[in-house]
Amino acid sequence: MSTPQGSPQRSAGALTTAEREELARLRKRDREQQQTIEILKKVSPSSRRR
Repeated sequence: MSTPQGSPQRSAGALTTAEREELARLRKRDREQQQTIEILKKVSPSSRRR
């Protein structure tokens, strides 16, 4: 069965391969940004003491 847009119907919650790849990419980017934030938090107080 197809949706009105012509794409195949999926079960609720199922992700396409492209969506899984994007989710993995976004999770990796989020993890890297969180690490950067933690590093900056550690560096920031020491740089204010100078």
